[in-house]
Amino acid sequence: MMTLDRFEDLAGLYGPDPASWPAAERGAARAFMTAHPDAARQALAQVSALNDLLESAREAGPDAALFEAVIASAPPARPAAPRWSAMAAAAALLVGVSAGWLTTGAPLTEEEVLFERAFAVLAEDETDWLEDAAR
Repeated sequence: MMTLDRFEDLAGLYGPDPASWPAAERGAARAFMTAHPDAARQALAQVSALNDLLESAREAGPDAALFEAVIASAPPARPAAPRWSAMAAAAALLVGVSAGWLTTGAPLTEEEVLFERAFAVLAEDETDWLEDAAR
């Protein structure tokens, strides 16, 4: 048995002509139309009106005069202003990389030499004691 909600759903999905609905639903739709002619007629009229509205919107293309008026009302194009913040960030990056590159050859301080020697032991092949401790 078909309900009004199901009838409206089918009409919305497949259009106002029940002949275009799925074959399995047509018999129940006809029975509903016979039992509730006013409700069925109203549901089909609403779907038909919506379809007509959508068709009229599809046929009416954009108005050329409106398009030209919108384009004419646009502000004139201006040349882009320099982006100072982006240029400053790029310059700071360049200075920082250059400074880092140039100072990598600087002599090590006494503390850095001690630190380097302490960890140089770990890089030698004589680290069996470390592997044993890890086991």
